[in-house]
Amino acid sequence: MKTSKKVICLLMTLIMVVSSLPMVAFEAEAANSSVLKVKYWDIEGDSTAFFYTGKKKFCAIVDTGSAKPEKYTDKNKYFIDKIQNKANLDMLEYDKSMKKRIINLLCLTHIHGDHIGGFYDLLNSGNFYIANLVVNNVYINDSGKRKINGKDMTLTGAINYGVLKGLIGSVIYANTYNDIIKYGMNIDYNDKYCIFKNFRFLDRQGAILHRQILNDSGNTLKLTVFPALKKYGSNKVTITETDQNNSSMMIKLEYSKNGAITDYVFLGDICREAMRDIVGSGIDIKNAAKKINPNEDYCKWLRTNSKTFLKINHHASRRVRNAQFYSCNFDVKEYMANKNWKSTNFTNPNYDYTYNGQYHKYTYKQSVAAFNEIITWSKGNGEYKSPDGKEENTF
Repeated sequence: MKTSKKVICLLMTLIMVVSSLPMVAFEAEAANSSVLKVKYWDIEGDSTAFFYTGKKKFCAIVDTGSAKPEKYTDKNKYFIDKIQNKANLDMLEYDKSMKKRIINLLCLTHIHGDHIGGFYDLLNSGNFYIANLVVNNVYINDSGKRKINGKDMTLTGAINYGVLKGLIGSVIYANTYNDIIKYGMNIDYNDKYCIFKNFRFLDRQGAILHRQILNDSGNTLKLTVFPALKKYGSNKVTITETDQNNSSMMIKLEYSKNGAITDYVFLGDICREAMRDIVGSGIDIKNAAKKINPNEDYCKWLRTNSKTFLKINHHASRRVRNAQFYSCNFDVKEYMANKNWKSTNFTNPNYDYTYNGQYHKYTYKQSVAAFNEIITWSKGNGEYKSPDGKEENTF
């Protein structure tokens, strides 16, 4: 009798163990089935979207390209077209109480229309909730006016409208690295989507903001915000487009999955002037003493040692030729440029700009060739490549 009881107990234990195996296997599979899709959208202007799908859904966007003009029929050339694509909508969390799709984080690097225009389209649609907005506050009131529900609004006005209408949650305004007040903050601590309830500063100046913004089964996404080093052109009577570009803030997103770390770096539209200042007047920041380089803290946190995807600043124009800046800071594996990026007249497929009073045309192929020269000269190992307009990478 005792033997039969032992056999029964053994069988029951075995059944329990076997029955638990499928569930264990499923949980293990679920923990590893998370996907981060990074989409370097080939649109008018600059925009990159991060879609994370795992046990949680999370979306982070850096810049929003140009606003879609009225009576424009092309459905694939503007930010609003991309974000409203069904496949992309399905990767966004849907909040039933608000009846809106959630964009967890939106960063606007500077105030030019080819970076902030799609933000207006988001607000006009009324279908999205921007839970956390990080915006460059330098020259924000010089952003020009665009229409929200038929009314002309500056970027500041559009943000205030979005907060008032429940379309925007928390807002962080980034000033410059040397400002006494580095950030202006309007944080909604009661919002369940707020990612800035706890954050810290990395450097001694209290300017470089750092925050883990996602943790899902050990997969993490971290945000680092680098404010503009200074306000370029502040002593001039006439502020130029280049002054505003050099005053871009920079963003680094660090994704970790199964211990493997990948950095995604966005430099806005900084040009040679800002790049020289960040490096420190031509000093090699990797070997320079802190007392020699006043921007050492800034560079230390900007620098990457992991696999890095670098979004070429200022559309890969000639004004970004500073090999030392790239070689000192980044372990670049791939870099991205918008293949069909056009000037704001929507007709010229080349990149047009004025430099030293002369008008230039610079094609995408020329831009990539020039950047290849920079990379090859900097590192000399030929490991860098551009995907030539490839829009999406999945990790």
